[in-house]
Amino acid sequence: MAVIYESVGAGNKIPRHWHDVDEVIIIEHGDATVHLGDADLDVSNGATVFVPAGTVHGARNRGDAPLKVRAVFPATTVRMDLVERNALPGTEDLPPQASIYDARTGDFRRLGDTELPEGYR
Repeated sequence: MAVIYESVGAGNKIPRHWHDVDEVIIIEHGDATVHLGDADLDVSNGATVFVPAGTVHGARNRGDAPLKVRAVFPATTVRMDLVERNALPGTEDLPPQASIYDARTGDFRRLGDTELPEGYR
């Protein structure tokens, strides 16, 4: 298992992406709009969202304070393929990237351009 803790500033987002394993998202504090497949869900403190492997998802903080989120995965190595990105200045023209993170070792590797999940529009 891997657990990732995220803090998202007011008005900021976790860009849309997908994983090759299931994910459980727990909203610990704040208000968010979670994009899940074809739906946008407004969620708040205590909400739990199940994300099946291969489902494009992301979240936007719709509150005035930091959004506190925990993501739980049934694996210690998690691949993430971005579908959109929060571009740093000067990188706006680069395509979304794929990466892999190993929670056991802390190893993070970029894998190159994102592969889109089967059936993604």
